Amino acid sequence: DTLFNFGYDPQAQLFLHGTTDATESAVIECSLANGALTVTYGTPDEGIIPVDVVGTTCAISAVPVGANGHINHGTFMKLFNELIDMHGRGCLNRWLAKSELGKNDLHVNNTDFVVAEIADGDTGDIDFETAIASCDRGNKDKPEDHPGRGHANADKTDEGNESEGNGKGRPESPGNSDKAPGHNKES
Repeated sequence: DTLFNFGYDPQAQLFLHGTTDATESAVIECSLANGALTVTYGTPDEGIIPVDVVGTTCAISAVPVGANGHINHGTFMKLFNELIDMHGRGCLNRWLAKSELGKNDLHVNNTDFVVAEIADGDTGDIDFETAIASCDRGNKDKPEDHPGRGHANADKTDEGNESEGNGKGRPESPGNSDKAPGHNKES
């Protein structure tokens, strides 16, 4: 599981984000959804701005939003996909997609866009959202007898005879729904 923190500073036009393995101690120490938190920006390094958040030592970075002269929800989604180099990042994308980032009052048109300048030591008050995303892939949590396991017909013995049915798999022949009571086309 992954702990995902994200927020936006509309005055500085910065998208803030951080991911951490969701251990019990990290969830306690790194959850930032506690109202507005004061952050201090560091010196940019290749477009990424380090962020110090009051009350936590968990890693948060900031990145300028709106390089094309506008800010909308799609801008955040595209930027995040460029930033996160992680296989299976859809588990995090869904939380960002459900957010209000770039919508309503946070939507900036080309005519209203002004490039914000950020200096080392500047501060901002950020409302973070925190999510615990399950980023495991596959059907690892399905028990062996889960109905979705296997699609073979009923188990067969070595001689090819059917064993006592265990309820797993697909039937020998599917039913005919057009012959179901009330669906008889001939009446």
